[in-house]
Amino acid sequence: KVYSKALTGTEVETAYEDAQKLFADDTPDTPDTPEAPEGLYADIDIVDGKVVDKYGNLKLTVDGVGEGNRPTIGTEEITYGDKTKTLPTIKITGKNQFVAVEFDKFADAAAFQNFVKENKGLSFEVLYQNNEDTKNIIALFCSTNTQSGKSGGFGLALQANGTPYALTSVNGTKYQTAVAKTVPTGVTHLVGTITDEGIVTLYVNGVQAAQTTAKGSFLCTPGTTSNQGYEFFKTFFIGGDPSLKSDIDFPMANGSFMDVKVYSKALTGTEVETAYKNAQNLFN
Repeated sequence: KVYSKALTGTEVETAYEDAQKLFADDTPDTPDTPEAPEGLYADIDIVDGKVVDKYGNLKLTVDGVGEGNRPTIGTEEITYGDKTKTLPTIKITGKNQFVAVEFDKFADAAAFQNFVKENKGLSFEVLYQNNEDTKNIIALFCSTNTQSGKSGGFGLALQANGTPYALTSVNGTKYQTAVAKTVPTGVTHLVGTITDEGIVTLYVNGVQAAQTTAKGSFLCTPGTTSNQGYEFFKTFFIGGDPSLKSDIDFPMANGSFMDVKVYSKALTGTEVETAYKNAQNLFN
């Protein structure tokens, strides 16, 4: 610095103190990632316009096929029953928009499969609203694929008529589906669980709707890399299904996700009831 005066001794002391402050650690402490409650593996939230996992176990990427074709991450007014609330959402406004959910803690399929086995299951929870009937299957939170005669994966989806279902492939054979009997309307809460024995249960709005009977070992989605650039075994899409084709499989065309969670266990009916009540509380 250059001063237009002869500094006094006191002024020099002050200047020295200011210079020392340059070496002070003023970097704010990075808040610790909270530890997930027992059984809850990931809670996907929207913070400052970004999609994040509250507990840091998932890598999340807002993506899509085609330039600029991405979900809208923000807030919107959602009506549930007689209540309307402005909520943070992942909003799908066109086909081939998705959020890639990568289970990045697992180095390979064997590690992921062992995790499910050791924890005696896995559960997905979504609170969503589908606004367009595509007349085709819609994958909500899903990863499935068949290669060289082997199938695998797990997910929540809607049949072409809008009926929710949960699916998996046990022992790499044909897919087992737990299909609801009715088509819900408006905001809907789904939970799909799979046990370490491969039994899949679907819950719709807090009530068990269907369950498979075939037993076997859970297998991750087979294959190496999807055409969207993600490793099959550890990647699930919100709003579609990873694919070997240029477009994603079973895309949603218009809809919103208000809540998405992953549990490191097969939830019980009582636990699902609690999860449903917690989802309803978003509108209070």
